[in-house]
Amino acid sequence: MRTTALVVALILAAPAAAQERLEEFGYAVPIEFAPGDALYVLRLPEAVYRHAVRADLGDLRVFNSAGESIPYALRQPLPILDKAAPGIRLPQFPVRGSTDRKTSDDLKVEVRRDGTVVSVRAGKGGSENAVTAWLIDASSFERPIEALELALNGEADVVARVGVDSSDDLKYWNRVVADAPVVRTRFGGERLERLSVPLHGVRAKYLRLVDARGAFSFEVAGVSVVRAPETTPPALESLSLGAGTASAVDRAWTYDTGGRFPVVRVAFELPEDNTVLPFTLESRANADRPWYAVGSGVAYRLTQGGITVTSASMPVSATERQLRVRLTSGAGPLPAAAPSLVAQWQPAELVFAARGSPPFTLAYGKTKAEPMRVAIESIVPGYGTRNAMAPKPATAGAERTLAGDAAARVAPDYRRWSLWAVLVVGVLVLAGMGLKLARESASR
Repeated sequence: MRTTALVVALILAAPAAAQERLEEFGYAVPIEFAPGDALYVLRLPEAVYRHAVRADLGDLRVFNSAGESIPYALRQPLPILDKAAPGIRLPQFPVRGSTDRKTSDDLKVEVRRDGTVVSVRAGKGGSENAVTAWLIDASSFERPIEALELALNGEADVVARVGVDSSDDLKYWNRVVADAPVVRTRFGGERLERLSVPLHGVRAKYLRLVDARGAFSFEVAGVSVVRAPETTPPALESLSLGAGTASAVDRAWTYDTGGRFPVVRVAFELPEDNTVLPFTLESRANADRPWYAVGSGVAYRLTQGGITVTSASMPVSATERQLRVRLTSGAGPLPAAAPSLVAQWQPAELVFAARGSPPFTLAYGKTKAEPMRVAIESIVPGYGTRNAMAPKPATAGAERTLAGDAAARVAPDYRRWSLWAVLVVGVLVLAGMGLKLARESASR
């Protein structure tokens, strides 16, 4: 029995002690980057999605030159933040009048048909000396306004507080900033300036800058607007799937993406004018699995007056290999020409710490590989905060075949069979010992 127990323990421990080797995987790509940094991010290439055997990409491995498997994390690409643009100078007009608010509101403004301000005059009772407000024409600026940048005349020290009102018709005004500091001063050879008034994404055709004390003690030489930062979604990759395989029975066309691509949008290319196809889009992993719906809509291509209008791409969420377009209305045979399908997909990004020496290799396509990815917070300390370290970019080289498709096939589980064999032998040994003890007891 001790021998049997030892054999079982060895069988269980052997696979755990065995280290994964690069050659055991089906395919691999070299990871190329400029060395010298700790963290790198790789946009997964199309080849990974064609040959990965797990929909969650759990069969991915990153190896260094010593053949060591190093931790990695996957993340969705981050939105692209527009680069900061220099401030855009806007027309400004001084409003002169008494220091009460009524005069500031009683403006005589002349505008063109496009909304551009031509001239500004104060109402009755206005003084020609006191500037009570600055009218800023932002009608030509169509983006959200992040801040106003002020330029001041002269070199005198300025310490003031200002407010900003917004309007789209020059009649009704809304206070958007109540008490913003404006500072320009020097002391001990040092210069301190705070000439930016934050607006936090305000949209307005006209702005009015007012001094909290009623009249400006300084002259505004110019006003520029800083547009609010905007983000654009990361770029998508496209797969042209061509015309589908028709099934008259199902009144549908089937398409093969060739891999486990995370498809997020689908577009139709209809070969014939004046075609309208109400449909349901379905997905499945292979011919042994049932179809399930991932979206529905109407594809069309209409031409009238020499102008052709086509349906827009539709959002979906599908990671399985096969797609099917099934018509949901009408009867009779399918159209003779099948629509072509274009699938847009979003590749994930792989983040890893470059432990060990290059070259580094990304391997995939092994059925027996257990998931080894970790949470991205474990690799990038402070991930999601301003203090997080930004990974440097890496690229993937040409794919090379290792074990090929053989690594994706399910091999016989010799370990399990061996374990069962040892357990059966152990049971037989115990049964034999029990029979022997029974016979010895009976003979006494």
